[in-house]
Amino acid sequence: MYYIRRSMGSLMEFRGALNQVTADKEFKQHLPMLPPRIAEHIVEANRYFQANHELIKRLRNDFGGHVQIDYVRHATANFAPEETGKLEWSSDNGAYWSLTIDLAANIITAGLAHTLQPQTDIIAALHEAINTIAKAYHHVQNSTFALVSQFLWKRMG
Repeated sequence: MYYIRRSMGSLMEFRGALNQVTADKEFKQHLPMLPPRIAEHIVEANRYFQANHELIKRLRNDFGGHVQIDYVRHATANFAPEETGKLEWSSDNGAYWSLTIDLAANIITAGLAHTLQPQTDIIAALHEAINTIAKAYHHVQNSTFALVSQFLWKRMG
């Protein structure tokens, strides 16, 4: 779960960095001079992240990055009747008390239906979401190669 949460956060951070790079005056001046394939990697990545920003952001939120109250309400209202969770309050000694809530996976599972709700087939929607994430990483790899090879390699060489 931690890997998925951080992975979604990383995609959001990459999108922000790519936005900054593509808005930069120096970058805009050099873009037309880049080899066409290199420029295409950067432009396509930027276009992809712009088109899929909302889905990636909602998935990041779903996996614990920034859980939204509507999401939790939907999740808890739609638990299956046989769903169980555990809420444990312990005060074994006077030094501290602890509260353990064992519902995170339940909330994420039920809440994904909230994010993917417009779809009629939740499995197909989940496959589409996973495919979107995979394609996002493909664009991260291609555009990172393009940016490093054209802008950083010689400077850091």
